[in-house]
Amino acid sequence: MKKKRFLLFLIVFLLGFSLAWAGDNPKEKKVYFRFSVGYGLPLGTNSVRPSWDLGIRTVYLGQKEYSYPLDPLDEVWFCERWFQERPQMAPAPNDYYWFRLNGEVPQFYFKSGDRTVYNGYSRSDYKNVIPQINLGIDFRITKGVFFTVDVFARQDQLKVQEEGYILYVKQVWGPYYGLPGPDGHYQDTDWYLDTVMEHPTVNMTMNFWNFGITPSLKFEIPISRNFSVFPRVGVALFMSKAKVQSDWTLNFLYPYDYVFMYQQKPNYFGDTSWQTKQNKTEFGVAPVVGLDFGKSLFISVELQLGTGKNFSVLDEEEHPYKGLLLYNNNSYKMKFPDVDPSYESSRHKNYGTPALNDFVHLNKVKLLKVSAGFRF
Repeated sequence: MKKKRFLLFLIVFLLGFSLAWAGDNPKEKKVYFRFSVGYGLPLGTNSVRPSWDLGIRTVYLGQKEYSYPLDPLDEVWFCERWFQERPQMAPAPNDYYWFRLNGEVPQFYFKSGDRTVYNGYSRSDYKNVIPQINLGIDFRITKGVFFTVDVFARQDQLKVQEEGYILYVKQVWGPYYGLPGPDGHYQDTDWYLDTVMEHPTVNMTMNFWNFGITPSLKFEIPISRNFSVFPRVGVALFMSKAKVQSDWTLNFLYPYDYVFMYQQKPNYFGDTSWQTKQNKTEFGVAPVVGLDFGKSLFISVELQLGTGKNFSVLDEEEHPYKGLLLYNNNSYKMKFPDVDPSYESSRHKNYGTPALNDFVHLNKVKLLKVSAGFRF
């Protein structure tokens, strides 16, 4: 008898609990729980670290085609002044440039300590490594309107590859004037540069976990008995824990080997390598818009307009290439060439605009997240 009473009490209790939440119609439940797994497709990742390549230029001599990397003579300043130019080779010392310029040139284009990127690239790749997991709850406010809260976690990865052939000017000698012309002015000026081509490469990998909560408003548009469309709008409040590692190599070329690197095997020297690491936590806020399709089983499409704040890649150590990335504003007088427009038509493999940039712009990455799950 006691067992029957207990069973009857349990049935009444469960029925009362169900009616308290659902009302007379099960479709009018006050609370729904959701679980889904999704994948984030990055949009606009060129803004993370602009992808570019300085490319090469091609010269046609008779029936033959020769490819050369950019060098000082491709710059406007030299094109307007040069008469002869030569990167030295044996038996003379092969670590300097010689320039013979037309007329009197008392001030030279380069200064001691300058670094100019004549060949190189920067490429970035952003992807989702561990799919996003969502746990959500929907509170019915009124008919067709829900207040929703989602808790999510995922792991993303950013990889950046950068390489450069950088003319480093150790010392400048000159001017050395030639014989004066009939009008008393010098006909030409010689300048010598003690130089070396630095060849740094860096591969940076940033692995970061994103944890967050997304409150939003969801609106139900019934299509059929078992199918509805739920547009929603909200904001993601999240934390990114980033673990960054940069693997570096640095070697050198003499200017002559660099200029003819596409015609013969270059002779590198002075190889070194090292590694830098950094851990960082950032907090971010990003608007979110989305659509859910279905009911008990659903597919969700969501656009998150930002994944975090700017991530600084600078490292204040003395070595010019000790930072997490190569092309930074503080990179010791680093600059890009002012290429003469007449050479643009003969350049190949050139895309993007080279730039010095101190940040990885995580706030500019847009994630289009597609997920599937169930609601109960």
